[in-house]
Amino acid sequence: MIIEKSAGEKTKNEKGCLSIGLLIFSIIWIFGATIVAQISMWLMEQTIFEASHLFPDLRWLISLVYIIILSLPLIFGKLIINDPDFKKIFHFWTLLALSGLLFLPGRLIPINQAHFVSFSLIIGLLALMTFLVIIKRTHNKNLILKWKSEFIIIPVLFGSILSIPWVLWGALGSPLDLILNLVISIFAGFLLTILIDQLFIDLFPKSVIIHFGGKFLFGLVTFVGLIIFSTVFGQNSQQWMLVLTIPFTGWIISGLYRNVGGRQFNTNSIWMILSISISLPLIWFDPDEMSLIIGSGNGEILAWVSQSISYTVIISLVLIAVAGFLRNKLDKKVCVKSIAGLAVSSWAVVVLLYFFMGQTGFHGETLFVVMKDQKDLNFASTFDDPLEKRDYVYRNLSNFSIESQRDLINFLNKYNIPFQQFYLVNAIEIKGGPVLRFILENRDDVDRVLDNPILRPLPQEMPVNVGNYNSVEEEAWNLEMIGVNKVWEELGVKGEGIIIGQADSGVDGNHPALRNQYLGSTENNEYTWFDPWFQTEFPTDISGHGTHTLGTILGKNVGVAPDAKWIGCVNLGRNLGNPSYYLACMQFLLAPFPIDGDSLVDGQPALGAHILNNSWGCPEIEGCDVNIFLPAVSALRSAGIFVVSSAGNNGYYGCESITDPLAIYDDVFSVGAIDRIGELAPFSSLGPVTIDGSERIKPDLVAPGVDIFSTMPNASYSKLSGTSMAGPHIVGTVALMWSANPDLIGKIDLTEEILINTATQFSGSYPGCVNSLEIPNNSVGFGVVNAFHAVEEAIEIR
Repeated sequence: MIIEKSAGEKTKNEKGCLSIGLLIFSIIWIFGATIVAQISMWLMEQTIFEASHLFPDLRWLISLVYIIILSLPLIFGKLIINDPDFKKIFHFWTLLALSGLLFLPGRLIPINQAHFVSFSLIIGLLALMTFLVIIKRTHNKNLILKWKSEFIIIPVLFGSILSIPWVLWGALGSPLDLILNLVISIFAGFLLTILIDQLFIDLFPKSVIIHFGGKFLFGLVTFVGLIIFSTVFGQNSQQWMLVLTIPFTGWIISGLYRNVGGRQFNTNSIWMILSISISLPLIWFDPDEMSLIIGSGNGEILAWVSQSISYTVIISLVLIAVAGFLRNKLDKKVCVKSIAGLAVSSWAVVVLLYFFMGQTGFHGETLFVVMKDQKDLNFASTFDDPLEKRDYVYRNLSNFSIESQRDLINFLNKYNIPFQQFYLVNAIEIKGGPVLRFILENRDDVDRVLDNPILRPLPQEMPVNVGNYNSVEEEAWNLEMIGVNKVWEELGVKGEGIIIGQADSGVDGNHPALRNQYLGSTENNEYTWFDPWFQTEFPTDISGHGTHTLGTILGKNVGVAPDAKWIGCVNLGRNLGNPSYYLACMQFLLAPFPIDGDSLVDGQPALGAHILNNSWGCPEIEGCDVNIFLPAVSALRSAGIFVVSSAGNNGYYGCESITDPLAIYDDVFSVGAIDRIGELAPFSSLGPVTIDGSERIKPDLVAPGVDIFSTMPNASYSKLSGTSMAGPHIVGTVALMWSANPDLIGKIDLTEEILINTATQFSGSYPGCVNSLEIPNNSVGFGVVNAFHAVEEAIEIR
């Protein structure tokens, strides 16, 4: 770096090779460490999203290691280097790296507790700001903030332009989300302003004229510093959004300084541009939606985030080019007025874009409140008639919930707090934040309060996921493996008279292999279709997961029980569920209600499903705890409804990998997956169930779940793998059994006994972690489902 001094002073000599070499090495080291840290943190977060109970949360360790491997070399370099300017640069970077120590507590908080993470960041920022202000005052270096309008119009203008991509393609969370993230951004901007202000003063005394070389170095140092800060500061997938956007602000800041050093600029403009840049990724996208499981699909949230980041980088590069030019124009009052008018107009455009092209409104998460009292339904076992059982369960649970929730409902109505009541679990979904949560958790009638995540809207509808086959082109090996063809040909049973309840991502109701089995129609979907996520009025499926799994149950030419009928519900929105929507679908399938009806009073148990397919699990990240649906599955069993659940796809983590409801429950029939040659699929989750302390043996049976050919949206077909594909084979088999012997309908214990006793012995290899190969075991349960023998047995006991 060459700094030219004012009149009479000689220019400084070039810095020594050691200093320059060490600076270049440090920048490369920082870039390399940052890339490794960002990738490691991202992988850790994906692991937590997918299997939070199966792998330790090491986010804090990754961050700590990053801080250490940055700080120690920087401190060492500061000690061995002689150049005072380079010492100040290393000092600046070291402070930013060490600031991450105060942000570590946020990484110890569960990843889905966004509000508590925000509070921890605010506390850390306050502590750092207080410390730095005290240090500056100790050295008689007070931070001066000049609020002159001519100094802030450029950051106001730049901030509006930078906001455009985020306003167009993002969506706000709750009002509390917005407030917390704005506070965080303002505090973080202030903290960085203090540090950048001191760096500038240290590098450029008042007498120094700053030429291009000096501005370039200052921009580079600030750019690198903001990379460090973004990595240690960002939480829960925010760090990679920040590291790809706010470092460019360093070059903009460099361009905003006058050509004379010292205090010939005003810090409030720097504070403003930093705060705006930090706030945009924080307020417009939900970090909980950044997982590959939720956000990686075609047209999903990750695509829109990437697009916002790309445009922000392009805009930032343009603003870097014009920053210095506009800064010099502030000396002319005419130019000041012109730039101010442009800034106001630009923000007006942003507001118009938001209201006419953006996703307006607040879209925060809600609370799922579980009441302390839950209804005992033991008397339901005395009913022999399946319809009487269902009606008894529905009437008793709904009446009990209405009565036991009365005091809480009165409280909510008093303060105009929106809510939704439930009865399969005595619970209420409530729109509220941490304050209301605290109040509810301290009520005598409330057992616990869980998070209920809600997806923020996308700027455009997602494209429908279509399969890569247009017709059925091969024999269904999976159906032949479990003897379905023999059931059709030799026993003449195809599932007639049985209603399947499908709760999933949706169903393509117009698929030629599924539409004739749908109990509704294009004109009338009352009591046959419910979509709490997107409020569609006819069976629709974007991802294809639900269409595929239902096809395996009853699809023409691809399903186990093609003469069975179906009703459906959407409990997975863009591959995310939550306690309220999972439960809402269970209630609808037990006792369907009109589209605009109330599940507590308008349900019709006589129109409900006999068997429920659940090719999903509800992990902690979706708001569920281990016991959340325990009352619901117990009630469904009491009502004579057979509930099947896929075991999960976490078998790569070894035994004890069945961790999510519903598969963990004793009242649910859980299913693992095998492949075409009868080997256990490596992804198939294994028992025992330890998450609830039960040591329960799971799964109950295994079924084909690898490369299963089935239906997809738009009259297409595809091969998919997962225990999601295995569970439907059991659902279809039970449909065949109950169709062959209607006296079995509602008799869950006997039906399970037949399935278990007629299962084919598993002949494949067992995972090394399964210690006992006795039947049942925690790899395959009682063996492989055998539809032919199960239906034969069902007929024999008729």
